[in-house]
Amino acid sequence: MVSPDLFELIGIDTIAGDLKRFRSSAEYFERNYQQLREQYPDMWLAVQEREVVAYHKTYNGLLQQLDMDVRKSVYVNRTYTGKQPTIILSAA
Repeated sequence: MVSPDLFELIGIDTIAGDLKRFRSSAEYFERNYQQLREQYPDMWLAVQEREVVAYHKTYNGLLQQLDMDVRKSVYVNRTYTGKQPTIILSAA
């Protein structure tokens, strides 16, 4: 649970704006996935405000390209040239 003090420190409008930009970037990635997959095959991408701002073959390599301020506000996902992996969740 997030402390109410955190909302006061950051500001609810700032948080709402960050979430809106993140959602917009995620939607951009999904809408343009085929083109991004061709342009950046098997790469990790950082998308910010509907633009690829960094890419790298590894997740850690991608994070090293981004400064801390940018890391907080980007959508990160990976393209696959082959079949995408299937994630299976199960309760123990």
